[in-house]
Amino acid sequence: MPRYRRRESHKAGLPPGALVHIGEEQSEAVQIHLIDYDGEGLRERRLVTIEEAFAFRHTPAVTWIDIDGLQEVEVIRKIGEEFGIHPLVQEDILNTTQRPKVEDHGSYLFIAAKMIYCNSERRIETEQLSLVVGPDYVISFQE
Repeated sequence: MPRYRRRESHKAGLPPGALVHIGEEQSEAVQIHLIDYDGEGLRERRLVTIEEAFAFRHTPAVTWIDIDGLQEVEVIRKIGEEFGIHPLVQEDILNTTQRPKVEDHGSYLFIAAKMIYCNSERRIETEQLSLVVGPDYVISFQE
């Protein structure tokens, strides 16, 4: 009869809200894409650092920041500080084994969902998608 051993968590012994990426390790760099739009038009750009997105924080347009890759924990920490994202939400963003959920944090909504796609071998796979939706911004986080 096979025995199942429980995997030890990467977060064992750390306090709640500690930022540790839990999921598949990625070798590519984090990619940050920004879309800023209003009634006058749409502006798109690829960013090198997350700090470049902060200039769009207080514009009258709606800003969408798409972060593709979660392996650089410091990017999540910086955007969390700038947008006032609770440390436990940041922890949930980095935990890619999260169950789908929606949480209302007053000034923003946090949504964790699974994207389903067909890979190159024609097999169904899932990827976590986390969204932080505020009054004039959307931040998406993908594995």
